[in-house]
Amino acid sequence: MTPPDVQLGLMLDLPENWDGYGADRIDPAVVEVAQEFVRLLTAIRRSDDLYVAPGRDGGVGVEWEEPGTRYSLDVNPDGTMQLLRVCKASGAMTTERFDPKQLVSAASMFGAVRRLVAA
Repeated sequence: MTPPDVQLGLMLDLPENWDGYGADRIDPAVVEVAQEFVRLLTAIRRSDDLYVAPGRDGGVGVEWEEPGTRYSLDVNPDGTMQLLRVCKASGAMTTERFDPKQLVSAASMFGAVRRLVAA
């Protein structure tokens, strides 16, 4: 199977209306952020068993699982990210929104990254 970071790069070739229902082109800035996140997550987890998918709005989604929890990260064209956590045992869901424009220091940036990868 094609590695997720390569799949993300291939999404840049998708034309406008790639799904036949008016989907936007995938934003190159979104792909760059998602590729770096995938590379970071792969390095930390030492596994590349995650999945990526284009979004109709020009964003992308990244999904992966850990023991007991499923995760889905949406990287949006406006620069925000939305993380969904689903507990496999109970089905309980939590979400967290990240807005890089609100990261005013290296400490806040690293805190946001820590929360994304160490949920």
